[in-house]
Amino acid sequence: ENNELKKVICTPVWNEGVDFTHLKVLIRGDGQTSPIECTQIPGRLSRVGNKDVGILVDFMDHFGDWFRNRSVNRREQYHAKGWTLIENWDPSW
Repeated sequence: ENNELKKVICTPVWNEGVDFTHLKVLIRGDGQTSPIECTQIPGRLSRVGNKDVGILVDFMDHFGDWFRNRSVNRREQYHAKGWTLIENWDPSW
């Protein structure tokens, strides 16, 4: 929380009980579709802190219909929450 860590790879160990107020970008690679996880995981970006915006990077998985459908499900959940979705985002910011 003292803003020393700049990059981490997160496992479910940090699913609960953490508060990352400085987190600006979260790359989501878990592939889950639970409505709870589709709110709580990206919600880490909405914590009050020193940032104007939080960026969630999620991936459209094309390794098969089952995986693609899960990606579409997450995208639909994000859209239903009113979040701005940008497809084919250029991360060269």
